[in-house]
Amino acid sequence: MERSIGYIVSIFASIALCSLVYFLGLILGLPYLIIFLLCGLLCFLAIRYLNSLAFAGQGLFKPTSALILVVGIILITNRSYYLATVWGDWDAWCMWNLHTRYLCDPVYWKGMFHNIAYDHPDYPPGLPAILAFLNRGINSLGFGDQFLLITFGLHFLITLCTPLLIFLEIQGKNLVIASLTILYFATNDFYLERGLSQYADTLLGLFLLLCLIMIQQAKHNSKFLTPAFFFSLCMAWTKNEGLLLCGVFVLFYRAYLLRTRNQKLIALGTFLPLMAILIFKFFYAPGNDLVTNGQQLFWDKLIDGQRYLRAWDYFKHSGLDNFLVPIILVLIYLLVCMIRRTMPHKQFFLVFSCLLLYYMVYVVTPYEQGWHLITSQVRLIHQLIPALVYVIGMHLASFPLPVSIQKFRKY
Repeated sequence: MERSIGYIVSIFASIALCSLVYFLGLILGLPYLIIFLLCGLLCFLAIRYLNSLAFAGQGLFKPTSALILVVGIILITNRSYYLATVWGDWDAWCMWNLHTRYLCDPVYWKGMFHNIAYDHPDYPPGLPAILAFLNRGINSLGFGDQFLLITFGLHFLITLCTPLLIFLEIQGKNLVIASLTILYFATNDFYLERGLSQYADTLLGLFLLLCLIMIQQAKHNSKFLTPAFFFSLCMAWTKNEGLLLCGVFVLFYRAYLLRTRNQKLIALGTFLPLMAILIFKFFYAPGNDLVTNGQQLFWDKLIDGQRYLRAWDYFKHSGLDNFLVPIILVLIYLLVCMIRRTMPHKQFFLVFSCLLLYYMVYVVTPYEQGWHLITSQVRLIHQLIPALVYVIGMHLASFPLPVSIQKFRKY
C-alpha cells in the first residue's frame, strides 16, 4: 500500500521536475542530451528521497482492496476509450498543444510569446514543457513524431492516478468509503471527459491533491514538507489560477514556514519551481489579461450586488448540473459533523477558500461576466473536486463504523 502511493507520488514529482528542468534548459540553450541527463539525475534523487519516507496510517492492503482497485482501473480505462478525442477540446489544440509544439523547437520556442491576440502566452508552461520533453526524447530515439500518443498517454495517466491516489489513501481506514470514491470517478463522464480533454485542469487538481496528502503526512514526519511545498509551487507552474491555490495553501500552513527547523526542508522543495516561475513571469510572459485589464472599475464591480447574484446563480445551476454528487457529499459531511459536534477538517476550509476565491474572480472579471462564466467556470470547479472528495472521504473514514460494516473490513 505504502509503496503504491509512493510510486504515484514519485511519478508526478518526476514529471514536474522534468518540466522545470526542460524549460530552464531551453533558456540556457542546453543540448537535449544534457537536459535529459539533468532530468534523470534529479528524478533519481527525488525518488530516493521519497522512498526514504514512511507513509503513516495507510493500513494493510487486503485482497478485497486489490480487487476493487483492479475493477476501478478497468472501468476508467474502458470508459476513457469511448470519451477521449484525438486532438482534445478547444483550449488543447489552440493553446496547450500549440505551446507544446513551440517548446519542441530549441531555436524558435520563444515565438510562443508573440501570439498575444488569440492565445494566452502568459499561461505557465508546466504541461507543454513536459509534453515537449517527452516528444523530443521519443523523436531522438528514431520513433518519429508520436505527439498524439504521448499527449493522450500523459492525460490518461493523470486522469487514472487521481482517483487511485484517493482510493489508496482512504482504503486503510474505510474500504466502503474508498470504494465509493473510485466508483464515483470511474462512472463520472464529466470528470473523465475533462481529464481527457488535454487541458491542464486535471493536472492542477492532482497537484492540489498531492499537496494535501503530503502536508497531512508532514504531521508525522517533517521531511514530507519538501514534497508538500514542491507540489504547491507546481500548481503555480501549471496554470495561473494555480497561483491562487498555492497562495491559499501557504496561508493555511504558514506555521510550518515560521519554524526555523523546517525552512531548509521547504527551501529544498521550492527552490527550483520558484526560480522557474519567477524567470517565466518576469522575463518572458506578457501580463495576465485578468490583471492588466481588470484594474479599471474594480471597486465598482466589487460593490455591485447584481454581479454577485449573477455569479451565484450560475454557480448554483452549474453545480446542480455537473457536480450534484459532490454537493450531496458536502451536505452529508456537514450533517455528520453537526451530529458528532465536531468542526469540519481544516483542509475542508482550505478547499472552500479556493472555491470562494474562484467565485470572486467572476465577480470582478474584466470580461463580460456571462461569457466568462460559461467558458471557464466548470473547469475551475473541476480542479477542486478531487481534493474535496479526498478531504471529506478521509475525515468520514476516521469516524467509528457500525459493527456490521466493521466485519466487512476483515476481508
